[in-house]
Amino acid sequence: MFIAHPPIMLSVPATPATTVNSATFDFNLGIISDLFRPVTLIPVLIVAAIFGFLGAGGWPGTAGFLRILLAGSLMVVANGVSNAVGSVGDLGEDSMHPTKQDRPVAAGLLSPMNVLSVGVLVWLVAVIISLIFLPVVFTLLYISIIVFAFSYSFFPRMKDRLIWNNAWIAIPRGALGIVAMWSLYGSIHSTELWTVLAIMVPLVFFGNESRNLSDRASDLANGVRNITTVFGDENGRMVTYCGFLIPALIVLTRGLYVANPYLLFLTIPAVLMFWGCDHWSGEKIWLAFYGVFGITAILFALPLVV
Repeated sequence: MFIAHPPIMLSVPATPATTVNSATFDFNLGIISDLFRPVTLIPVLIVAAIFGFLGAGGWPGTAGFLRILLAGSLMVVANGVSNAVGSVGDLGEDSMHPTKQDRPVAAGLLSPMNVLSVGVLVWLVAVIISLIFLPVVFTLLYISIIVFAFSYSFFPRMKDRLIWNNAWIAIPRGALGIVAMWSLYGSIHSTELWTVLAIMVPLVFFGNESRNLSDRASDLANGVRNITTVFGDENGRMVTYCGFLIPALIVLTRGLYVANPYLLFLTIPAVLMFWGCDHWSGEKIWLAFYGVFGITAILFALPLVV
């Protein structure tokens, strides 16, 4: 039985989060880092490259490597700008969160409108680069990822829509991004690709609920409807655990380990996280989910190099 952990009581900052001081555009390294959160972007590039190589079936040559590197870099841009733009759309929740309230927009260090404007402009430039240098299929999928990112925090703000908020994360991160990178050299009709999606989509759909565990108090205060806020901490933890369990069950019941025995390693987090999802904090569970996501991508790639 999963233990229901009560939310931390948070206080609203005394001054409005949107107050912009004289250092609004003092783009020092610390502010840029807090805005785009580069630590979360390094795994994006690595995972993107992995699925690019998988689509190519191995090393695609120097020119192919540069194409994969460019596409992966664009994925990093999409995610980094999503972090920045999301901090504008989620200003209400972030201003009441114990750690997110110190981020540049919530803390009043940067103008929300300026961040949003620059973010959309950077997205536009990234799309133009993709149109010039990369296949049409990749570009269309890339645009779709940006649309999902924007509409999660802004109109129609899918973050507030129960169940849909999980799907709005799982579709671009667990499916569209992978398919886009794969499409650089591989067929989107590939059986191997759909095997990857069968694992990654439920991993992200259920596992990303861990983020809502740590955000529960601020989400409740702002009326955000997700599994954790509507059905409680205990049920949020159970749903999160499904993100670790279902991929392992798919590997075992569908015999995917025959073609790739490394996928059997997914049974390890399925076992360990039964305890972890019951006892750990939401932040720690989210870090575990993030790590398993990256490890799963590596497990799919191991047959190429081992």
